[in-house]
Amino acid sequence: MSTITLNHALAVKRVNLTALVLLVTGVLINCLIINYHQSLLNDTRKLEANIDALSRAKSVRYLPKVNVNNSAQKTHDIAAVNAAIAEIVLPWNAIFKMLEATKSDAVKLLAVEPSIKKQTLRITALALDVDNMMAYVDSLIQQKMLKNVALVSQESAEVNGQPAVHFVVETAW
Repeated sequence: MSTITLNHALAVKRVNLTALVLLVTGVLINCLIINYHQSLLNDTRKLEANIDALSRAKSVRYLPKVNVNNSAQKTHDIAAVNAAIAEIVLPWNAIFKMLEATKSDAVKLLAVEPSIKKQTLRITALALDVDNMMAYVDSLIQQKMLKNVALVSQESAEVNGQPAVHFVVETAW
C-alpha cells in the first residue's frame, strides 16, 4: 500500500487585506462604543447624585405676595378674552346661510345681533307691509336651525315717504 503525504508548508499563505481592515475597524468601533457607554454611565451617576442632593436639601422658599386687586383684574381680563373668543366661534356661516335662505325683496334687514350666553339671535328688519313681515317670520319658523321664533315688536314707519313696518324678531339657535 502506498501512502500519500500532504505538505502544506510549501503552500503560499495569502492574507486577505479586506478582512484584516474590517477586523481592525470593528475592534476600534467596539472600543469607542465601550468608552462612550462608560462616559454615559458616569454622567448618569453624577446626575442621580445631584437629584438626590437637591431632594434632600431643605431650603426655605418664600412665595411672593399676591396682590388681590391685581389678581381680580387678571381674572376679569381673562373672562373678557374668553367672551371675545366665544363670539368669534359663533356659527356665523350657518347664520348667514339661514338668513340668505329667508331673503325677501320686500324685507330689508337692519341688524343681526347674536347673544352667545343666551344662544339667541335678534333680527331687526323693515318690511313694506304687515303681510311681508308675517311671511318673513313664517320663513324663519321654517328654518331647521332656529327654535322659538317670536315677533318681539313692530311699529309703523315711513321710508322715503312710503309706509313701512319696522319689526324685531328673536329666536334661539
